[in-house]
Amino acid sequence: MIDAHLCVKTCDKCGKIMGKKQEVFMVSDGEIKDSNELLGLKYSQIYYVCHKDCWDGNVDMEWA
Repeated sequence: MIDAHLCVKTCDKCGKIMGKKQEVFMVSDGEIKDSNELLGLKYSQIYYVCHKDCWDGNVDMEWA
Protein backbone atom coordinates (compact mmCIF):
# COMPACT_ATOMS: atom_id res chain seq x y z
CA MET A 1 0.00 0.00 0.00
CA ILE A 2 1.24 3.47 -0.88
CA ASP A 3 0.34 6.34 1.43
CA ALA A 4 -1.46 9.39 0.10
CA HIS A 5 -1.24 12.73 1.87
CA LEU A 6 -4.13 15.17 1.56
CA CYS A 7 -3.83 18.92 2.06
CA VAL A 8 -7.56 19.40 2.64
CA LYS A 9 -8.98 17.47 5.57
CA THR A 10 -12.69 17.92 4.89
CA CYS A 11 -15.12 15.61 3.13
CA ASP A 12 -16.01 16.85 -0.37
CA LYS A 13 -19.58 15.57 0.11
CA CYS A 14 -20.62 16.69 3.64
CA GLY A 15 -17.90 19.24 4.44
CA LYS A 16 -17.05 17.72 7.85
CA ILE A 17 -13.51 16.97 9.01
CA MET A 18 -12.20 13.49 8.16
CA GLY A 19 -10.65 11.75 11.14
CA LYS A 20 -7.77 9.35 11.55
CA LYS A 21 -8.62 5.73 10.67
CA GLN A 22 -11.91 6.69 8.92
CA GLU A 23 -12.59 4.91 5.65
CA VAL A 24 -12.74 7.22 2.63
CA PHE A 25 -13.64 7.08 -1.06
CA MET A 26 -11.19 8.75 -3.48
CA VAL A 27 -11.25 9.68 -7.15
CA SER A 28 -7.74 10.09 -8.52
CA ASP A 29 -5.53 9.44 -11.47
CA GLY A 30 -2.10 7.90 -11.61
CA GLU A 31 -0.28 4.83 -12.81
CA ILE A 32 0.41 1.28 -11.72
CA LYS A 33 3.88 1.29 -10.18
CA ASP A 34 4.18 -2.39 -9.23
CA SER A 35 2.05 -5.39 -10.18
CA ASN A 36 2.88 -8.30 -7.90
CA GLU A 37 0.07 -9.84 -5.81
CA LEU A 38 -1.06 -6.33 -4.86
CA LEU A 39 -0.99 -3.36 -7.20
CA GLY A 40 1.28 -0.53 -6.16
CA LEU A 41 -0.18 2.78 -7.31
CA LYS A 42 1.51 6.10 -7.89
CA TYR A 43 -1.00 8.93 -7.58
CA SER A 44 -0.49 12.01 -9.71
CA GLN A 45 -3.49 13.89 -8.34
CA ILE A 46 -6.40 13.16 -6.02
CA TYR A 47 -9.48 15.02 -7.23
CA TYR A 48 -12.18 14.02 -4.76
CA VAL A 49 -12.29 12.49 -1.26
CA CYS A 50 -15.31 11.81 0.89
CA HIS A 51 -16.22 9.67 3.90
CA LYS A 52 -17.10 6.16 2.75
CA ASP A 53 -20.47 6.55 4.51
CA CYS A 54 -21.16 9.73 2.49
CA TRP A 55 -20.48 8.16 -0.91
CA ASP A 56 -23.69 7.96 -2.95
CA GLY A 57 -22.17 7.17 -6.35
CA ASN A 58 -22.05 10.77 -7.55
CA VAL A 59 -19.03 13.05 -7.72
CA ASP A 60 -19.95 16.73 -7.43
CA MET A 61 -17.31 18.09 -9.80
CA GLU A 62 -17.54 19.67 -13.25
CA TRP A 63 -15.17 17.20 -14.98
CA ALA A 64 -16.86 14.04 -13.63
